[in-house]
Amino acid sequence: MCAQEFQDGSLVPHHRANRGMGSNPEAEKPSNVLSLCSLCNFLLEADAVAATRARRFGIKISKFDAALAGDIPVAIPLTGSKARTWVILTNDYKTTPATEAHLDAIERMEEN
Repeated sequence: MCAQEFQDGSLVPHHRANRGMGSNPEAEKPSNVLSLCSLCNFLLEADAVAATRARRFGIKISKFDAALAGDIPVAIPLTGSKARTWVILTNDYKTTPATEAHLDAIERMEEN
């Protein structure tokens, strides 16, 4: 299921922090990658409104935060619902619930 729009279909890997030019090993860690449908992945790169919305949900983060992706929560859809839950993506391909400290970090990022 697409982590952005609750859609099934052709999913592609999305790097929360852009890989940029050349190689960035931090950007390839599992905590920095999630699945999006190809349309949402395109929109995040082509549409400023979609990118801003994705930043609010932790789906898109600064390329300078790639090393911190495992500490930045992401709001993912709950199966069969339009609701989201905040989780931390781990580097062993699992999720853990986000803590209050994680959510405070998102608020501070939005203020900057």
